[in-house]
Amino acid sequence: MPLMVYPGYSFACWSQLPAPGWFAYDSFAVTGEPGREHLLAIITEEPLGLDWMPLDSRIPARTLSPNDIDSLLKLLQDLEGDRWTALSTFFDVLAR
Repeated sequence: MPLMVYPGYSFACWSQLPAPGWFAYDSFAVTGEPGREHLLAIITEEPLGLDWMPLDSRIPARTLSPNDIDSLLKLLQDLEGDRWTALSTFFDVLAR
C-alpha cells in the first residue's frame, strides 16, 4: 500500500516502516498556541478519492475544513462498517 508521507514507498500490512532518516519530512511540525491537539487516522480498504494534500509540498498535512469533514462523513456512512477503521489520539503542546 502506498504512503503519502513516504513518497515512492509501499509496504504490505504489518511490515515495518522505513528508518526515520528515510522520511519525507524532518518531523511532524506543531505550530500555534499551546494546548491539546487531536489527531484522527482513518483506514479504508480502498482510497476514498479525496485530494487533501497541501498545496505546498513542504507542509506534510493540512487542517480539514468543516466541508472536508462533512464530505468524509458522507463517504464513511456509505461504506460497510467492516470496510474502514478510525483511530484517534491527542497530544499536548506545551509552551517553552
